[in-house]
Amino acid sequence: MSILWVSILFILVRLSLSKKVDENNCEVCVKYVRDFINSLPVEQRGSKNAVKEAFEKTCSKSKGKNNTFCYSVGGLEMSAAKTVDFLVTPVTKFMPAEKVCEELSSKVSDICDLTYEKQIDLKELDLKRTPLKVLRKIISDWGIECRGCAEKSDFVNMIEQNMPIYDPEAAAYRDRKKSEL
Repeated sequence: MSILWVSILFILVRLSLSKKVDENNCEVCVKYVRDFINSLPVEQRGSKNAVKEAFEKTCSKSKGKNNTFCYSVGGLEMSAAKTVDFLVTPVTKFMPAEKVCEELSSKVSDICDLTYEKQIDLKELDLKRTPLKVLRKIISDWGIECRGCAEKSDFVNMIEQNMPIYDPEAAAYRDRKKSEL
């Protein structure tokens, strides 16, 4: 009888220690895996080799935190750990992204520590009062270079010129606000 109680206690402790994985506490993993799963054709999801090749191809184009995620999982050629099979197997079993990340987090401990950087809202941002470091980050995030930018005003002009391309919503909002004044 005591073995039964010990078993029940063990199961309860195990369940209480397991953390539910969702987009709030495992942001990068859940979003990246969900986007990856949605990009796969259904007929390709059943094959481990096809899923692995598709994941490695997707990872080769990744940047920022997504690239860090791919490195941690083993989706890049230069990855130290080759744990990509812990992602591929659940995907081929048609598991949702949350479950895939839950299994991954038990194998790759720091996978859920990755979070995206907070996006800068350009609608209300006063570019002339914004630190140069933030202006450089905005331009860098857009993937463009400000060649010949020597002063802060050069960075501000570059952002204002490219805002309709990279953040049209913010550009339209700023134009409406200027016309109201």
